[in-house]
Amino acid sequence: MKYINVEKENGLAVVTISGLKDLNLFNWEILEEFYDALCDLEKNKEVKCIIITGKGNKIFSAGTELHVEMELEGEEGGRKWSKLGHKITEKMETSSKPIIGAINGYALGGGMEIALGCDILIASKNAKFGLPEVKYGIIPGWGGTQKLVKLIGKGKAMEIILSGDTIDAEEACRLGLVNSIVEDSLEEAKKLGRKIIDNGPISISFAKKLINEAFYRSVDCESETKYFAKCFTTEDQKEGMKSFFEKRKPKFKGR
Repeated sequence: MKYINVEKENGLAVVTISGLKDLNLFNWEILEEFYDALCDLEKNKEVKCIIITGKGNKIFSAGTELHVEMELEGEEGGRKWSKLGHKITEKMETSSKPIIGAINGYALGGGMEIALGCDILIASKNAKFGLPEVKYGIIPGWGGTQKLVKLIGKGKAMEIILSGDTIDAEEACRLGLVNSIVEDSLEEAKKLGRKIIDNGPISISFAKKLINEAFYRSVDCESETKYFAKCFTTEDQKEGMKSFFEKRKPKFKGR
């Protein structure tokens, strides 16, 4: 694979996102590679636990390469992009194998939403989390509006999503978004992974399934996709993304 690296060792598989511009950004090709890697690992009987991390020591993933979203063809393009993101996070959630996110730096936008698809999150001290989509005239489209509120509560989810601000690892841990903060998130994820795979694989898969069924019972990704797609019919979306590249504050008009 060109952008997704997979290393397997003693029942553990480490999936490393190596995206665009040293920010581990996603585009169509990278997302498809990521999905294929998850499918391959689900079929591999030797793999008992999956770890997802980002290349380098500063970025997990800064989300979508903005040119991709600028080039989406209206509402239908937005719907296809959202559906692809949801297809990946659904594959993560329905995998019979535990998935640990080793968050080794910034997890923003789609990068944070991929993190939210993991079963357990371990953050390095330099980790930052944010869903800045409203700054570009859109909304989180890969599960952010649905999952964050269940993890940290309505008020803080509203604050993070509506402000577009980032939070640091300490705040994320205090809110219950991440399980722990460590010096080296990947090494700590491997330690936890080894502990998990010492246990019964059938009971592990059953426990994951039941916990996720309880968690996702009221998650409505179809509605999120619907409104994400509608954003791409607005002037605000075009202004928000254009202003990013022009390095200026957007002038939203509410239409």
